[in-house]
Amino acid sequence: MEAIIPSAFLSGLFLLFGIIFFLIGWVRKRKARFWHQTTGIIVKKERSYVINLGKIVRGESFKETDTPDEKPTVQYNVNGKAYQYTSNITSNSHPLYPGEEVNLLYNPENPNQAMIDTFIYRGTLFSVFGIAFMSISLVIFAIGLYMYVFS
Repeated sequence: MEAIIPSAFLSGLFLLFGIIFFLIGWVRKRKARFWHQTTGIIVKKERSYVINLGKIVRGESFKETDTPDEKPTVQYNVNGKAYQYTSNITSNSHPLYPGEEVNLLYNPENPNQAMIDTFIYRGTLFSVFGIAFMSISLVIFAIGLYMYVFS
């Protein structure tokens, strides 16, 4: 009986995380299914500067950098009207640089609602992680059950 309790707890944790990740992905993917596609340009919203001690001592000005924003901002047009969207997902692993053109999905009923049309932003990656966590949960539970029955 003692062998099944830790595996059931661990299995439950993986199942919980799996369900959460899967639901996030499902909601994002479902929302994007009925939205229209357009293209937009990544713009710089956050200001970032390189601070160099030598420049401070010499009294030189700071230089603004072209590093991408943590949460990318896209400008796009729908029916001749300009819109701007800032993602709520950080893009540290695959940064989007200012001036880069990206595909975008927007709500035709409210063009202010949009999302960048990539594997991560569409929610597919969340769904994949959710399925992986739920699968690991089943394996851990099966091992714990096996150990309980045959010990």
